[in-house]
Amino acid sequence: MRGIRKLEHIDCSLSLFKSRKEQLQSSEVRFIPRELPECNLTDVDISTAVTENWTWEKFLYLNASTGGTAATFPILHELAEVAASHQMAIAVGSQTAMIAEQTQRCYRDLRMRHPGLCMIANAPASVSVNDLKGMVDSLQADMLQIHLNLAQEAIMVEGDRDFENYIANIASCTAALEIPIIIKGVGCGIARETLQKINHINYVIVDVAGSTGINFADVENVRRANKILGIENWGLTSYESLLEAKQFLGDKRKIFASGGIYTSSSAMKCIALGATAVGIITPILNYIIEKRYHDLDKYLLKYFEDSETILRMLGCQNLSQIQQVALLITGSLKEYSQLRNIDILKYANR
Repeated sequence: MRGIRKLEHIDCSLSLFKSRKEQLQSSEVRFIPRELPECNLTDVDISTAVTENWTWEKFLYLNASTGGTAATFPILHELAEVAASHQMAIAVGSQTAMIAEQTQRCYRDLRMRHPGLCMIANAPASVSVNDLKGMVDSLQADMLQIHLNLAQEAIMVEGDRDFENYIANIASCTAALEIPIIIKGVGCGIARETLQKINHINYVIVDVAGSTGINFADVENVRRANKILGIENWGLTSYESLLEAKQFLGDKRKIFASGGIYTSSSAMKCIALGATAVGIITPILNYIIEKRYHDLDKYLLKYFEDSETILRMLGCQNLSQIQQVALLITGSLKEYSQLRNIDILKYANR
């Protein structure tokens, strides 16, 4: 049952990806140009320090997509090969099915093939501490994503209905593990009200996962025979959620941006707004499913090369410097920020 559902998730995600028009508010975020950098821009650095112990060679990572069922492991192995060849970290997707199907050996095999690759385990907020430890141990994970997916579960016909004690469980899991914890959305964004409820918990990173990518509320609605009308693009966009998180968290925790950030220009704007790293998965998954491996490599190489070019255009030698470049936030994103009392003037005048 889980195996079929995970394959349906992939099919629905790719169908939405191919049919959806560009929704990211990238045109509403504009850089103020700087013409006299007074530095050598021959070599620019797109690495990023995500924790005290981990500096990624690339700011871009492959985000969670394929669950822990045997049916999706061939895809996960191909994704890991892509991540390794392009010096990227990878999140393996929800491991809930690992417990039901006893696929621990598959995760151990994945780690054996890629001993030096930064791998991120993934579990829902409902998983027990013991099961969570098993998920992390099977992968020898370097980090853990705990995903928050209320809307997805609510829409899913076979989804969970009991959401009591989630906050206490997240706290227990965080206390029991020695690796960095990432609180992750699933395509609906994460608002400050959610961050306020877990502010006492010792997590390290939040991945906002905005609705401008693959929104798992939409995915589950596609799977339903009796679809719910009027809930398309449920939640916050990637830029909205990033601004929310940065306003609330400041520099206390790291922020990862994900959700439809499929171009380098969008990625650089997210970094400039305060993101430490950027996650993508659906375009990569689409190339793999269609076996367009050469196009996949070209896409990633261009993503990195264009990011370096944009840094040079702004006179920046690294990602930290782009976070000092002035930005104008306009249009619907400006209106959203004003309604939510988010200070955007600080970006325009730094």
